[in-house]
Order: sequence, then structure tokens, then C-alpha cells
Amino acid sequence: MTIKCSKAYGPTLDEGSVEHGVTDRLGRSVGYQWRVREVIYTEIVVDPSRGHYSYYSREDGHPMRAFELWGSPTRDGKRYGPAFNHTEFPTLEQARRDAVRRVEQARKRDAKKFTA
Repeated sequence: MTIKCSKAYGPTLDEGSVEHGVTDRLGRSVGYQWRVREVIYTEIVVDPSRGHYSYYSREDGHPMRAFELWGSPTRDGKRYGPAFNHTEFPTLEQARRDAVRRVEQARKRDAKKFTA
């Protein structure tokens, strides 16, 4: 069963930025930045007689508290590329592990792309 929820963000629990030591063809330093923050879902009742109401769908049994990892490639320390790059995890530790994985993937991708 699906429940309707509101979504609120808690404080940022982890964040960082790293430069990979390479530059793109325009001479900009290439890197990656990330942020992990808590997400809290609260079940709501949608009253159809009141018109359209915005909500998030949540599968029954999914935790109402999660941790969202957002990440983005950078050029000269500024975000560059996709803006909607976020994933939810049930634990903070899983989100942090995935942040490390993403940074390593970005490093390998950028090293291959800009040093060839």
C-alpha cells in the first residue's frame, strides 16, 4: 500500500568537495562535491474536496526517516552538470559509503576524460 506524505529536510550531516588534480580543456580544475542530509516523511491525509494538494508517495513499510545523498561534478569548485543527482538511503553509513564510491567514480571518469 502507498501512503501520502509531506517531506522535510533535516540538517546537513556530511558534506565535502574534492579536486581530482586534473583540468578540463578550458583550464578549469575538475572535482566533485556532495552533501548528506536527513529526510523526514510525515503521513498526511489528502482531502480531495480541497482541490489539488502536493504530496510524496511512500510505500508502506519504508522508513519514514531516510538520508539523502546529493552529488555533483564541479569545475573550479562550482557545480557543473546534472542538478537532480540525489539518492535516498536507509542509514547514514550507507549514504556515506556511496559518497565515497561516487567520488572515486568521478575521479576515474575525469582522469580518463581529461588526461587522454
